[in-house]
This record gives sequence, C-alpha cells and structure tokens, in this order.
Amino acid sequence: MLVTGKVWVDGHVEQKNVIFHPLSQVFVEGKLIYPSKPLQVLKFYKPRGIECTLNPDIPDNLLPFLEDSSSDLFHLGRLDKESEGLLILTNEGKIHDKLLRNSSREVWKSYEVKIHPEPNFEQLETMRNGMVLMGRKTLPCQVELTHKNLLSIQLLEGMNRQ
Repeated sequence: MLVTGKVWVDGHVEQKNVIFHPLSQVFVEGKLIYPSKPLQVLKFYKPRGIECTLNPDIPDNLLPFLEDSSSDLFHLGRLDKESEGLLILTNEGKIHDKLLRNSSREVWKSYEVKIHPEPNFEQLETMRNGMVLMGRKTLPCQVELTHKNLLSIQLLEGMNRQ
C-alpha cells in the first residue's frame, strides 16, 4: 500500500515506512484509521467548590459542566477543590500519559495566587527553597511577588496543598 500511494500521514503521501506523531492523522485508501476517534481538547475554567474529578460517585465533580463532551476525557493536572483556574481536558490518553505519567519529564505548572497578608522575604524564601507539607519536603520552586498580594508560582511537582 505504501508504494502505491494509498497511505497519507498528515496530508502527505507516504511511500516508505514512517514514524508518526501521536497527534497525526493517518488515512489508508481515503479512510481515517488513526486516530480512531476525533481528538478533543477542551479549556475549562474550574470554579471554587468543584472537585477536580470525573468520577460520578464524588459529589461536586466536573461532569455536570461537560455533559455535551465525550465521556472518555482526562484532565491534565488538577486543582484543589477550593481553587479556581484553567484546566485542560482531552480524550487523547497519550497526551495525558506523556505529560503526567512520564517521571523523567519535567512539566512546570504555573499559578497566580492571591494571598493575604502580603508575605515577607523569609516566607518567600521558604517557598522557593522547599517547605514541609504533610510530613514531606516539597521541591524548590520559583516564586515572585508580582503585586502587593499576588504571587506568581512555578513548580515541578503539584503536591496537595502546595
């Protein structure tokens, strides 16, 4: 099939073996064979009080907000129940696995955090150097005071309550 020009990858005829990207589209004789389902990537602004889960058995979950979407979505990352912010959801498990389950991959997470009162220098340094939460020391992170009560935080892990 390759030599006869019946295989297309991302709009190009392939006539030899090719390694394609997980987000590629592969057609054979005009029929889409990969991916087997249309890719969905959704942006969702999670409000406070909503649990960051798609489990229907957990109250106050994301499902009521996603009724028109596919049932096989994954959220990329998570936010605490009392946090609000942007979540990315997708039905492509390879994206989820590549970003979140590959321990050799560093994925920085960025947050803007409103706080009261304004932190002092020592408190900022404690956060930057890692601090003990729930009996475990966090990895160092980047913390900048961008306004009087607003922090910009970038971290590699995403420990609960970090």
